[in-house]
Amino acid sequence: MSVGPIIQANEAAAGKQTRAPAAISASVLETVAARFRITGLAIAVIDRQGGLAYHDATTSQFFNRYAYGLLRSPGAAVGEISKAIAAATPTSNSSEWSFVPGLVISAVPLVDKRQLTGMMLPGSRAKPTSCRDGRPTHYSLKASC
Repeated sequence: MSVGPIIQANEAAAGKQTRAPAAISASVLETVAARFRITGLAIAVIDRQGGLAYHDATTSQFFNRYAYGLLRSPGAAVGEISKAIAAATPTSNSSEWSFVPGLVISAVPLVDKRQLTGMMLPGSRAKPTSCRDGRPTHYSLKASC
């Protein structure tokens, strides 16, 4: 399991130990990840502060290098991720996160004892877009057309 560096530093400074959300065990996450991986999806779990608490390390290089890297250091998307986590409640339905470039993510609340402990994020690659003239573009270059 991996925890975001910012959250890890904050918790270490506060004297807390980092851990995955209690709502779901690591063995269950591994089983779910294996079933999602067959369909080309990958899963990650973030805690209430936005730190990466779990990710499927055996998925494709795209997810290991790009997607999980974005979740560890969201950059410009940090505000949107924070808003989405803050808006989630224990009774929330899953929601689509389209603000992470190149990815389509469904955010599913993880609840333990009526408390939101984190979010499970099954995700896939976004479909590539095209410019007006029909040229295929890279996911992050769609604004340049």
